Amino acid sequence: MVTTRLILKRGSLPKWAPQGIMSKAESWIIEESEVDPLNGVVRCTTKNLDHVKVMRVEEDVTLQRTEDGKTLQKTEARFVSNFGWGLTKRLESHSLARFKANVQRSREGLSLVLGLLRQARMQPMTLGGSSSFLDSYRYSSGWIASSYDGSDPPTPNPS
Repeated sequence: MVTTRLILKRGSLPKWAPQGIMSKAESWIIEESEVDPLNGVVRCTTKNLDHVKVMRVEEDVTLQRTEDGKTLQKTEARFVSNFGWGLTKRLESHSLARFKANVQRSREGLSLVLGLLRQARMQPMTLGGSSSFLDSYRYSSGWIASSYDGSDPPTPNPS
């Protein structure tokens, strides 16, 4: 199965960025995903469609089922600026630093979703009813993501 999505990403420019470098701090992103259920692999590629002279960003994520039932995630990102004016390296370094700061949160979120899906598979399927498995966790105050190793579902935060 292959899907393609068009996403409008909003963000902020660094304070040191020159005025007028971009009219708005938003960019159109194309995401192409491929699910291979026979081999237990999901591949997702994203890249920006506009502002490519300022910065071209490409990200590849591969999720693969391992033999012991866990999920291996591989993420690669490329940041290439052709802006010039002495800002090329600064723009690339800034983007890499922001990516590194957010990648762990992204992985923790993915681990949470995978854990919920694994746990939901263990629940009997019902039609209708008062609530679903995911509803019972939707309003929890948070998750202890550091306790999640990929084999068992994450533990709800007791607070």
